[in-house]
Amino acid sequence: MSNSLKRHKLNYLPRDTKAALIAKILANTETYQGLSQWLFDEYGIKVSSSAIWKFAKTVQAKHGGLLECGIPAGKVGQHLGKLETLGALLVQREVLNRQSSALLAAILEPGATTEDER
Repeated sequence: MSNSLKRHKLNYLPRDTKAALIAKILANTETYQGLSQWLFDEYGIKVSSSAIWKFAKTVQAKHGGLLECGIPAGKVGQHLGKLETLGALLVQREVLNRQSSALLAAILEPGATTEDER
């Protein structure tokens, strides 16, 4: 993610506002200009459509796959923190699975020595 996007005010919206924006982005029912107007009308936040486009690309890349899993766009927006924690836990689990598989393969490999046997 670019430094300008990290510091963009869309990343620092109030939780409910950001959740609603992300849900609208993932629902893909409005134009970026429409989202810009919606933010201004509903929350008084003035953001260009190009800034929303940049934010939306990041959101779609990061969370778009969840829609394919059957999670509604509104739920994704509401539970971003929990979903990010879940993602981190799943990555940790995958790393542990790979480590345990490698260790098991080393144990079962004929002629292999482990640190315990040294």
